[in-house]
Amino acid sequence: MSLAYQALLYEILKKRIRRNLIWAILFILPSIVLGISLFYLSLPTVNARRILTLAELAPLPESATEIKVYEWSFVFSGEKYLRFRASPSDIEKFLKKSPILQDVECEKFPADGIRARSQNPNAPDWYKEDIKKGRLYITHPEWGYYPGQIIVDDEEHFVYVNIIWS
Repeated sequence: MSLAYQALLYEILKKRIRRNLIWAILFILPSIVLGISLFYLSLPTVNARRILTLAELAPLPESATEIKVYEWSFVFSGEKYLRFRASPSDIEKFLKKSPILQDVECEKFPADGIRARSQNPNAPDWYKEDIKKGRLYITHPEWGYYPGQIIVDDEEHFVYVNIIWS
């Protein structure tokens, strides 16, 4: 798109503009703006906010650290994964403030824990495999065909979010 824009702009303006500074502004400035925008949108906290909004969850807690995001998509399907660590009290506030969790009961893990990644074969490596003590929430966003999943690791104080669309 950028190349087509630049070629069209050049053809229209090549006889009118003689100063190199104006050419630099017309052709370099859009690349700089686009590059800065793409960099900003790739930041983990920005991606986390987008995923939490899409999953109908509360905003990222202030104490959130170790934020990881992974997404994949194809023509009509995809998945988003989010992980963050927060203080236990902030995790509880996060869960209470999350609109989609207002009427959702959590499932306590069995005594031997769960294997989170084996439930999600496309999950990234940081989507912890074994969680011994925690809670699982299954959500049904209005926009999604498949249920979402929020896992709270009560030992290491991580929250894992997985949403699927199709």
